[in-house]
Amino acid sequence: MRQELREICAPVLRKVLNHPFRTGLRNGTLPGAALARFVHQDTGYPLPAYARALARCAADAPDDAGTRLFGQSVVGTLDARDGLRCPAKFALGMFAMGGSMLLMSLAAWHAHSVGRVSPLWLVGTYLLMGAAEAALAPVGMSVATAIAPASFLSQVVGVFWLSAALGAGFGGNAMKLAGSSAPGAGLFLVLGAAAVGAGSVLLLSARGLARRLGV
Repeated sequence: MRQELREICAPVLRKVLNHPFRTGLRNGTLPGAALARFVHQDTGYPLPAYARALARCAADAPDDAGTRLFGQSVVGTLDARDGLRCPAKFALGMFAMGGSMLLMSLAAWHAHSVGRVSPLWLVGTYLLMGAAEAALAPVGMSVATAIAPASFLSQVVGVFWLSAALGAGFGGNAMKLAGSSAPGAGLFLVLGAAAVGAGSVLLLSARGLARRLGV
């Protein structure tokens, strides 16, 4: 049955493999915002519809082997959707942000040891920050608008952006503690550990939060 389905879908598969989105994802030119939008739409709409289509195929399969194959695919599709709920995406964003701070702590420690260091440390840090921003900002806005009561939508969105401003303010004041000298590895290590810890808590509670918030 697998071979039959592969032959039937071959023309569509060729179009999918040559699609600009897949090409950009493969060669690294796909914008982060486009990827974040795709993940949000994919988990919210196509995956559930795909699971229902597989369920129909399982019901119409000509033999038990086909029914088992499609039935297992239904379960796997829904499990994949649940594994990519908004709390899990937030957790991945926090891990990326924490990784950027931990990378900076290594750079600061290296600079303290040998003096000048390569600017590639900053490039890697900014790449991780960009990935974190792509995971956190669009998902945060989506969650804020999804769970907010209609009469308080603008207030909830405002609080979301206020939290980002508060984080930037705390970060700026933390830098002042270093005085006129460059911040040491310890500061970045603490910030990175805090972000990774928050991401771990979110990841462990992702399923429960998704069920309660409906996201």
